Amino acid sequence: MKTVVLRAAAVLVGASCLAATATPLDRSRPASTQTVLRAELQQGQECPGIAPWEGTPWWVRRSSLKDLWREATGKNVKVAVIDSGVQPVPQLKGNLLPGKDFLDGMPNAQFDDAGHGTAVAGVIAAKPMNGTGVVGIAPGAQILPIRQNDGKRGDSENMAAAINWAVAQGADIINISQAAFAKSPDDPPPVHLYTAISNALRKNVVIIAAAGNDGTDRNRKPWPAADERIISVGASNDGNSPADFSGYGPWMDLLAPGVNMVTTHPRGGHCMYNGTSFAAPYVTGVVALIRERWPNEKPADIARRLIATADRVGNGWSESAGWGVVNARRAVLTPPQQLPRFDLSANVNPEYVPIWPIERLSAAEKRERVGASLTVVIGLGLVTALSFAAVVAKDAAARRRRMNATAL
Repeated sequence: MKTVVLRAAAVLVGASCLAATATPLDRSRPASTQTVLRAELQQGQECPGIAPWEGTPWWVRRSSLKDLWREATGKNVKVAVIDSGVQPVPQLKGNLLPGKDFLDGMPNAQFDDAGHGTAVAGVIAAKPMNGTGVVGIAPGAQILPIRQNDGKRGDSENMAAAINWAVAQGADIINISQAAFAKSPDDPPPVHLYTAISNALRKNVVIIAAAGNDGTDRNRKPWPAADERIISVGASNDGNSPADFSGYGPWMDLLAPGVNMVTTHPRGGHCMYNGTSFAAPYVTGVVALIRERWPNEKPADIARRLIATADRVGNGWSESAGWGVVNARRAVLTPPQQLPRFDLSANVNPEYVPIWPIERLSAAEKRERVGASLTVVIGLGLVTALSFAAVVAKDAAARRRRMNATAL
């Protein structure tokens, strides 16, 4: 069995938010690989999470939200957020469904000791509020919170169960702002995650995942973002360039704002974060608008729409930027007949077509591409952890049992 341990790399210390750093790997563990899926706060940024942000974040200003909201707000679109739960803060209360707690069996997932899920949900669907320009991309969308990790527990099996439950509850979109990193870039996906994603796609559900924050190390393959059938999102800055920490590799589909992201905090105010954890929900919010505006489009249609209307970074596709930065205005407002012609088979990267090519493989080929079960343990650290880091380890002796939760 492969064991994937995810732990915190950013914490709040007093009122100061310190930048995320990867702590040294415990070499007493089996041979492993370490990386960081961080959602860091700017070093020295005062952020108790109580006060509202008085201005309008750059990523809100550039998104033409008032124009988009005349056409769609995400109304009647159900978005599952598989994360650490979501606190019912004022800007999310009217959007928040009860959800499900996969860890402790609590009646709902409307609580968030980690803060990560609340921040993610805010990028998607925070409602406008007096005194702040912080809003979500799709303030009319419903958030279905799913508590799948708490920093010490959570594995790929309950992530798969969370995906299946979200599908059964009628989710239209699933956001996954976490990742397990494979030891080798050639490692196949865990079979239960692969199966759960297949089930979601059969039910017309769009899955969007953060590509990880491991910079230019393309050998660290993030699941589920590395699954060719879903939308993998890296982080861009306000100059439409890839963030220096953003994931890099042949699985990259698109970039979206992920630097200086001001969003909701469990204490009711706002904080500023960096990470692909917040680029993914930006795309999720855009997809919520698309699902309302163009309800007949299937997941592959939506992916092609996002790619065809993206702002290119360089020429064509690249491992650092995918097909470019999501352009919310064009992605939502362009009628289907006016979309630029785009053929995924023309992907300039011959080794990896980012979205849904595996559906064209034979059954035998699919079986070869799907790996054995992974155990994922997620740690969120002290006080309020805002990021994840992954350690992947093999444990042949544990092939027939599930590993206990381990905090690094």
